[in-house]
Amino acid sequence: MSQAMNAASSPTRRLSLLVGISFLYAVSFTVGTGVIPAWGRWYSPSLSYRHQVEGLLHGQLAISQAMADIDHDLVWHEGEVHQVWGLGVPLWRLPFEGLARLLGFPCFPDRLCFLCALWLWGIYALATLDRVALNSAWPSSMKRPELVLIGVFMLLLNPCFVSLCSTRFAVYEEACAYFYMCGTALLIAVVRFELSPSFPRLCLVALSAGMVPMVRPTLVFYGLFSLIICLYSAHSKGVLGKAAAWLLVGFLYSLGIGLLLGTNHLRFGAIGEFGHSLNVQVLFGSMYATRFDHPFRNASFVEAFRELLGSLFFTRKLNCDDYYASGVVAWQSGILRWREFYFTTFDGSWLGLWLIGAFSLWRRRVQPSRLIEWRSPHWGAVWASFGAVLVLSAFYLRNSVISSRYVSDFSPAFAVFSMVAAGAIVRRLDVVRPWMGRVAVGVVLFWWATRMAAIHEGYGPPTALPGSILAEKLIASPVESNRVWPGELAVGDANCIRCLPLSWPEEMGGGLLGIAYNGIGWDCRTGMTKPLVVLFVHKPEFLELEVSPVGDAQDPAASDFWIRPKLHLGTLRHVSSEEMDGGFRRVRFAIDSIGNFGDQPILLFLALGPPDGLNSSSSPFFVRAIRVRGAGTLGPGVL
Repeated sequence: MSQAMNAASSPTRRLSLLVGISFLYAVSFTVGTGVIPAWGRWYSPSLSYRHQVEGLLHGQLAISQAMADIDHDLVWHEGEVHQVWGLGVPLWRLPFEGLARLLGFPCFPDRLCFLCALWLWGIYALATLDRVALNSAWPSSMKRPELVLIGVFMLLLNPCFVSLCSTRFAVYEEACAYFYMCGTALLIAVVRFELSPSFPRLCLVALSAGMVPMVRPTLVFYGLFSLIICLYSAHSKGVLGKAAAWLLVGFLYSLGIGLLLGTNHLRFGAIGEFGHSLNVQVLFGSMYATRFDHPFRNASFVEAFRELLGSLFFTRKLNCDDYYASGVVAWQSGILRWREFYFTTFDGSWLGLWLIGAFSLWRRRVQPSRLIEWRSPHWGAVWASFGAVLVLSAFYLRNSVISSRYVSDFSPAFAVFSMVAAGAIVRRLDVVRPWMGRVAVGVVLFWWATRMAAIHEGYGPPTALPGSILAEKLIASPVESNRVWPGELAVGDANCIRCLPLSWPEEMGGGLLGIAYNGIGWDCRTGMTKPLVVLFVHKPEFLELEVSPVGDAQDPAASDFWIRPKLHLGTLRHVSSEEMDGGFRRVRFAIDSIGNFGDQPILLFLALGPPDGLNSSSSPFFVRAIRVRGAGTLGPGVL
């Protein structure tokens, strides 16, 4: 009886230990990285997710219906303000916020939501590492805690993940941190399925794989390949048999993907639009590249691949907001591209670790008699990681923008590669001499320590606010009065006077009609323009510009070719161009379809000049007037 009770209580004690260790890990991680720098300072200064949770609590997808709430990187669509960082994190925060409101608190600390996510993820990861080590026929000279320790340092304390959380930790980095936890959780789910294949577990993998892109769209690659590996394994082991089982798995996966695409349509007007072609900011080159085109799309495969390799493993310096600096990464292309590297990710030593690990695995194949056989439940995760890396590489190969946080999309797969490589090295050396295996564990951990010591960032450590300051930032926006929308804006016109509160800094741009970002890129006092201009227009009937080409744009054909407008997501049709007095030209565009915008203002993006000038401080065009409505010169019926 006593032995039976002890055997029954052993799993309980193990689980309690895992829960306690994981909680200690979550607290130490958030405090050590500065995500929670002090007691009471556990509110993020980035409010986009918080506003999104507030909207969800009120049963709406928008974070606001007031144009006064438009801020950097937000989207205005059909009379609503939206954020572009996904609904996954706000949905995770939603129960915490709802419970806080039920208990009478004004809000729930969002950094504690992150701590709870770390805690649960840590339990899941540690339990899987412990089970893999327990089920593997490791050499008898090696202790299971030593091998689990390698997984802890490679997965839970992955240097790239720590570096990501040690920088400013605004909404950009927070989304990527949840990405890492979700991506590794999917790969862990593959391992657990290999250990205990079952149809319910397969259904859970399918549902999770479809839902995680809500956190960050590129998670779709990890979800897809994780599901493919599990389906292959399930089929080979007889878990999947009847067609109904395949249909159910496909349905569960489609639920999440369908929810993502459906909310994209509601929030941004197209199922394939994630908001990054509609967000307003003062990064004119970035907006130009993401809405129109960019020079790097024409880079050769070899040139683009060399730069991607340099971006992943051979960063030479952190350029931060010097987006068009040269010499940032090894083999950097001379072609213009928006680059932002502001925290350390990976370096060449990661490649060295993987090569040594691959050699150790190869030696096992050619000399199997020298090694003790061991189970390999992690190989499914390795293949899923490999598939995700291939597709991510293709995705970022010629992308218009590249950043440290985009490079961190590779970190879940690289963490798995590192664990497998380190384990292979340790096992290989342990067979040669038991003491060499123990030394190998120490060497691997020393390598990890050097990567941690090399962490540095360029934007400063994370910032967290106390509740009192957060309350000041959450003061409601003033009620807006009805605006009179002019059909024409002209240099020197009263409607072109910047009209924003003095507290709004000049770099926020725009300010026409009292709307932030309205008119950015166009100096209404002089007519000077940036490579891209953003305007909010109301019930446009056509678009007519009075421009004066300068420099290389003196050729009349240049103005016809390099002035390109987009109304929301649609490109306008060029109608005609004619000369005017004083060297100006009148360029006209027709609006073939305006969509279902009703009485709401619409975003107009205006590209001025060729793509190779997207980083310039000014465009080759002066704009004297912009006309969207009225008698105009287009004549009736030209819509």
